[in-house]
Amino acid sequence: MRCDSCKREVEQPLELYDGSWACNFCRKKLVNEQPEFRITKKNDSLFKLSEIYYYQWLTESAAGDFAADVSLIENAVELCKSAAMTGHPEAILKMGYYYDKDYVEANRGEDVRCRIAYAYYSSVCFNNSDTVNVEEGADYVDIQALKIKAATLMLRMLAAAPPELRISPSFRFEDVKASVRNRLGVEVEPGFSEPVHINKSEQTFRILQSFDNTMRAPVFGIFRLSGAELKALFSIRDGNLTATRMAEKRLWMDCIPCTSDGRVGQTENFVALSNNNRIKQVLSGIDDEDCLYLRFINDAGNHVYLGRQDLNAVSRAFRKNEDALTKRLINGGGQMDYTLFDDDFYMYMEGFKTARKAAVKLVENICIGGGTK
Repeated sequence: MRCDSCKREVEQPLELYDGSWACNFCRKKLVNEQPEFRITKKNDSLFKLSEIYYYQWLTESAAGDFAADVSLIENAVELCKSAAMTGHPEAILKMGYYYDKDYVEANRGEDVRCRIAYAYYSSVCFNNSDTVNVEEGADYVDIQALKIKAATLMLRMLAAAPPELRISPSFRFEDVKASVRNRLGVEVEPGFSEPVHINKSEQTFRILQSFDNTMRAPVFGIFRLSGAELKALFSIRDGNLTATRMAEKRLWMDCIPCTSDGRVGQTENFVALSNNNRIKQVLSGIDDEDCLYLRFINDAGNHVYLGRQDLNAVSRAFRKNEDALTKRLINGGGQMDYTLFDDDFYMYMEGFKTARKAAVKLVENICIGGGTK
């Protein structure tokens, strides 16, 4: 797509922590919280093709044929993303659905994907425009009906979201439902959804496991866990790989206690989880009912936008001054999980800003939204 700001063709946009996209040349957002709905012959064709791939994947999965599953759903998501970036309202809604139903971003936690899905759903549901610009030859979409559909999916997701998300002021089911009623003038009943019960230990292990991913590896992450979940994490084995093995390679890990509502005191300190003996010692002093955060900082794997010095600067930024920046992210970011990639830091490295300053700016931007952006 073409960036409206710098007028350059963007083939691979920056994919940010909140699910939004930005131009990798000028770092301006490509789709904002109030996207202009536009249906062209091109983006309509992209969206319809993505739907063909998606339904083919559903059909083959239902028939028990899993051979082509990955390529089909990957094609569906990529085509849908291309259509969404150019303002196709149905594609924007479907991207929310893909995050909601865990079709994308395997190396992000469930509450992170829910927050991203919420951003897509709400950008349709709460969009100020009741019209859509339709190019001749493209199909018209009933925006009011699409907004109600977005509201239904959004509320259904929030009703079953992880506990950390459901108690956040920005994502409380009844508050969002009231906003839908006030904005759309209808009472949306999403139907009953069982709350999601997530194995946080296995989910965290899966994210940590991507530390040396050759395509896109995470740079930084925090996970809110119980003592029992942390112990279970270090008992998981995938072949020869364990969390201990990851820590002994190039993945920095440590933990810090927090209150039951997820806040960290300024006098609390992170404790390193750097090798087998150290990990056993730390875990032996943690009760199953304890609350804490696990942090990782990663310089392995593929980081397109950050070099070795940049990665070191990011690490220093989060760990300096008694880990003040990490504590700021935890307490100001809604006491939630975060997984950050090099795209997130590069977004704030415009001009002569260093990676350290970019880390500070990124955290401040997250905290301004209270974890909602």
